[in-house]
Amino acid sequence: MPAQIFRHTRSRVKASQGVPSDEAPPSAAASDTPDPALLSLIQEDSASRRTTSDVNGPHGVRPEPGSSGRTTGRVAGTSKSNIRARRSARSSTSAATGATFTPTPTTLRATREATSTDQAIKAAQSEPLAALRTPTLNKVSVDFSASQKYGSTPVTIQTTQNPLKPDVSVDNLQQAVVDELGGKESIYHVDETWATSLYHHMASDSDIALFLDKKDSGYEKIGKSKPRWTGIKPKMKKEGELYTPLNIILSRILKEFLPSDASSTTTRTAVATHKTPFQSKDYTHKTFPDIAILATGPSFEIPDISKQFKKGIGYTNVASVFDAKLDREKGRDEDQVGQMGVYCRQIFIQQPNRNFVRCLIITEKHVRVIHFDRSGVYITPFIDIHENPATFIRLVLGLSSLNEADVGLDTRVQWSINPVTGKKNGGSITVENEGKEVTYTMSMKDAPFVRASIRGRGTVCWPATDSNGKRVLIKDAWRTSDRKSESVYLNAAKGMDGIAQMLLFQDNYAETKNYRPEGFIAPTFFNRIKLRVVLEHYGHMLCNFKTRFELMSSLRDAIVEHRKLFRKGVLHRDISLQNILFGLEDAPEGRRGIIIDLDMAIWTNRAKDEIGKDPRTGAHFYHSVALLLGQDPYYQPAPAQDYLDDLESFFYVLCHIVCAFKGPHQPKPLPSVVEDFKLLSPRTAAAHKRTFLEDGFQPSLYCVQYWGPAIKALMAGYQAFLCKIVTEKAKIRSEEGNLDGRSARIGEMHACAEQHYNEIDALFQNALATLEGERVETILSPGNGPFEDPASPMAASVIRRRRVKAKEKEKVKKRAPSSDPAAGVKVRRKAASRLDTVGEEP
Repeated sequence: MPAQIFRHTRSRVKASQGVPSDEAPPSAAASDTPDPALLSLIQEDSASRRTTSDVNGPHGVRPEPGSSGRTTGRVAGTSKSNIRARRSARSSTSAATGATFTPTPTTLRATREATSTDQAIKAAQSEPLAALRTPTLNKVSVDFSASQKYGSTPVTIQTTQNPLKPDVSVDNLQQAVVDELGGKESIYHVDETWATSLYHHMASDSDIALFLDKKDSGYEKIGKSKPRWTGIKPKMKKEGELYTPLNIILSRILKEFLPSDASSTTTRTAVATHKTPFQSKDYTHKTFPDIAILATGPSFEIPDISKQFKKGIGYTNVASVFDAKLDREKGRDEDQVGQMGVYCRQIFIQQPNRNFVRCLIITEKHVRVIHFDRSGVYITPFIDIHENPATFIRLVLGLSSLNEADVGLDTRVQWSINPVTGKKNGGSITVENEGKEVTYTMSMKDAPFVRASIRGRGTVCWPATDSNGKRVLIKDAWRTSDRKSESVYLNAAKGMDGIAQMLLFQDNYAETKNYRPEGFIAPTFFNRIKLRVVLEHYGHMLCNFKTRFELMSSLRDAIVEHRKLFRKGVLHRDISLQNILFGLEDAPEGRRGIIIDLDMAIWTNRAKDEIGKDPRTGAHFYHSVALLLGQDPYYQPAPAQDYLDDLESFFYVLCHIVCAFKGPHQPKPLPSVVEDFKLLSPRTAAAHKRTFLEDGFQPSLYCVQYWGPAIKALMAGYQAFLCKIVTEKAKIRSEEGNLDGRSARIGEMHACAEQHYNEIDALFQNALATLEGERVETILSPGNGPFEDPASPMAASVIRRRRVKAKEKEKVKKRAPSSDPAAGVKVRRKAASRLDTVGEEP
């Protein structure tokens, strides 16, 4: 949503050296037998790789394997045998950078069937193999269309941004959370045995028995009835009658089993919060969890204090939240998931180092666990708390544990807490690289960027500095296990000016399957793996532009680098406003715009068995018409997402800024026709986008005078270019005949890739030539109004001359005597007004 898209996020990263990847681009099948000496070295390297066991932990979270992600072998530098080996490898594989491709599309079948030995050869190279010849962009595009035919891109797209307005109603918000998690069909039930197996390390059977035998435990036998929690009446008229006795029982359990130390800074307390408003980050409505586990410790800070937060409790300092309900009023599963999902979604946002969040629904007789992570949600059956007090006690203790890993926190992200204010005043984040831990200091001035959704990549970007004080950006993201790691594509982009440069990475940091029962299988469950990558430092998001020239030059450079990346055989597939940054200050051409986030990227000649089956995630706003229509069963199978879809996404990035700003740091509401790009229905969003493209760009409806004729001409030309592409793709979709015929038609379009990129680049170059004066001087300070085009009669040199004359005239007026005390003021105001009209600050 706009509040998240245009938040003042400062992505900071540092410059250093990259590391080799553990995987190279796909290659063609070998035609010659490689040197036996090289194969021997590869086998030794493979034998030395570590394996990690996957054993269940005592609290239901299996140990998460840590790896530096580097298993690359090395070959002797310049020996004759090594030179021969390299020549042999060149004759049988593509270059490790992906810069060379097979001469005909038919050989791509051999590429997809490349042997594991070929892959090992590439992994063992000490340096990238030199390209025998540089492929043309048209060649790459044609090969792409030959291998990635109709149906090569999964067509279901799951939105990851809150599509609702900040003042959304509670019912709509709860339904939006359920939809975000995949709908009621994606709410999975696990067996009761899973719940009863959790958190046994928190309390043994004997310790629980001793506690229950105590008179003050609140658990006893009354008359001839079975033992029960006596504070909870068997029959209650209102839900409110449950709050106090339940909170008393929870407090007794925490007091009995959790270590208590008056001097400890790590505590857990059960607090009745049904009348305490919890503030959300991305909408104005306040929420009221019934009971919260107030937490102090390294990952928790008190919320911003106001009249609404008299208790000093909010989503920033709770280990978990519980909801009390009566059995007869507990509602449907999706209602419970929606309600608790609203709470837990905010915990993910306001505690960014969360791997998962668990919460409880407790009735007068039962308890249920609801678990949320980046793969979605699952629920346990309702378990009788009177007949199974041990399970109830362990669940309460596990969700209140003093061990932050038990409650789902990433313990390699740590903060120091100011003992006086209770706020975070420092922090660190650790990355394991080649078996060694590297610790970075978090920048407390810059808030981390947090993707708002529960299900999906769960991207969090941490601004930080290294031990030398250089700024870096540390990115956490969860990919599905059938996708290649982003580090693979970042390594392929090593040395490229306009692509984010990787310094270190740690893959397989955590997996969502480890938070589920062994062998958990569900139709829409996709195991997600956490990657932590350290990137160089760059500038702000594009919405923080200062001049039109700065914005347009950054976008132009990003498109140029996208072209170069595609030529290397990598297609980005996730172009959005969040994924393009300004380069460093005074960056040269080619580095003014930086593309980040390659976690949705693919090799252009990937094999069919490498195609992910999980739903695509991302905001509809930037998706192309073809990608949106691909979700409609009427258009199945859909064409593979291609470079033209990315070029269309660049246009929507440009539209978003031009239509949402009336000047630097001056946002304005989006026109309704552009606002409709965010509609939940992909088919409806696609229809609005196609209408927008076909109607022709209308500056008076979409943007203000500030943007000037140069940018309006750029947008009109870009729009006309895309209209032809969208229309041609629509014709191909509607054609009768087999899929190979449609794919061939797409291939004909791809054969013009060089021309397509050249057309877009020419549009930007024309606009930048007109805006060139802004590179020399910012005519207005940010936020004062529209620039005058330097190419117009009000050129920059004219403005400078008028400024000097106005200042000289003002000095003369100040020195001139006057009988009217206000005369000097009037003169100065008149001069100031005249300066405003020529576009200069008085």
